[in-house]
Amino acid sequence: MFLATNDKIRTMLKTSLAQIDGYEELLADVVNTSVHMFENKLYLLPSEKHMLVKVIGFSLFLIDSTACNINKLDAKKKINVSRIDKIFKTVEVVPLYGDMQIAPFNYIKKSPNFDPSKWPICNDASTSSLQGNLLMQLPEIREEHERFIADLARYTNE
Repeated sequence: MFLATNDKIRTMLKTSLAQIDGYEELLADVVNTSVHMFENKLYLLPSEKHMLVKVIGFSLFLIDSTACNINKLDAKKKINVSRIDKIFKTVEVVPLYGDMQIAPFNYIKKSPNFDPSKWPICNDASTSSLQGNLLMQLPEIREEHERFIADLARYTNE
């Protein structure tokens, strides 16, 4: 294996996975679990939140091939592309290593069966990212703060 070739490790991993029967279903379960954990905020640290987004993006990249299509998995209700689309718009950029960052949606764009009509929120360049716009997140931040203070007061008084 000559590592200087661009994306060599990813392509070899993808071809090795294609030889395993039912790998798409396993990765679809991983994606669904990660989506569930992200939406229900079942993480403590920002690094865990970003890890979930990276897992979703890379798993979808590994699933999508000539043999298996993520659009067909969405039609069969194995994965929900609209929920993933919202997540990718919420967190557009995640840290990779050190000061390097990646956009998980770029994995989806590179997949062979990419259909822009299935990803309307991520493909809409006119809307700004929620990740960088704090004013749009202010009501949600206030609501979370009020819930936290109420829970803290309830537990302190018990």
